[in-house]
Amino acid sequence: MDYQVIIVGASFAGLSVASQLNAKVLLIDRQPIGAGQTSACATYLKVLERLNCLESLQQIHSEIVIHTSRKKPISFSLPDPFCTFNYLKFCRMLYEQLKVDFLKARVLGWRENKIITSKGSFSADCFVDASGWRAVLATGVMSKFSQPSFASFGVESSANYKDEGLHFFSGRRVIKRGFGWVFPTGESGSNIGLASYVTNEGVTVSFKKFFRLYSNEVNNLHGGYFTSKLRQPTCNQIFLVGDAAGHCLPATGEGIRTAIYFGEKCGQIIQQIIEGRLTLAAGLKEYQDFVFLHRNGYQKLRRFQQIFSLLPNWFFHQVAVYTSQPRIWQSAIEKYTNLANPYQLKGPIKS
Repeated sequence: MDYQVIIVGASFAGLSVASQLNAKVLLIDRQPIGAGQTSACATYLKVLERLNCLESLQQIHSEIVIHTSRKKPISFSLPDPFCTFNYLKFCRMLYEQLKVDFLKARVLGWRENKIITSKGSFSADCFVDASGWRAVLATGVMSKFSQPSFASFGVESSANYKDEGLHFFSGRRVIKRGFGWVFPTGESGSNIGLASYVTNEGVTVSFKKFFRLYSNEVNNLHGGYFTSKLRQPTCNQIFLVGDAAGHCLPATGEGIRTAIYFGEKCGQIIQQIIEGRLTLAAGLKEYQDFVFLHRNGYQKLRRFQQIFSLLPNWFFHQVAVYTSQPRIWQSAIEKYTNLANPYQLKGPIKS
């Protein structure tokens, strides 16, 4: 079967690309829409508003709370509120606004203008790899593309623990060279997780110790790798979005907003290709140039991640106290937000 666009991966990145297309689109994923959650599901409230997915909202948060080895945590007010949301409901709400064909299948290979899946072969003019850090299409072209040398590893579960604010935890007693988090989700409790910047070994063991501070029983444990460095945003004739392109922000691990932000831009460029206003080669270059405009911000966060992972906890506490000063924090959070400004999101187009 022939399509104009084939997108592999039906999570935040793939759905966002499709949301900007008025074309014959095939969306492929090995799981149903909204299944296979790996994300902590926290982002700016503005993201849900722009994408018409407010019904997936669980809890709004107006501050970030940093816990170090010192007894008193450090609070940072958020000029733009964050929120936690239900992954299944969010994905299905976004998908229901699209006019695309969906295929539940495994991708087995890719050749120029054709993708081979467990349900048959399909041709298209444009291909998008939004399959996560494994980047299944790009890896079919370059076998070393998906090596997780610049990836962090995290796991998460939920507990019946209620609180306010997004809580982050640092220190060797939590995990060496990484961080923990507790993200309250309203009546359903909290999402609780732990991530390492450098290894997947021992993360689950450390997580269970951390989790027992809030609950004795681990339910629905999920997680995996998430990228912490930009990759090439194009490979051969393929557009890459989300973790496939390394769009997850270093240091914080935030990847939802960036996947949607770059996904929308990718979809807008592909729409121009479909309409004949750009050649495929010109579109690939325009997308690559757009992603690399943000490279400096990613590099700064990457350096912060490397420094933070080596700092003794008492020193990081002093850095956090200094950063919490209103003028310094205001400047820092503005720069962080502008890396993928949620106010620039368009939301699904009306065809």
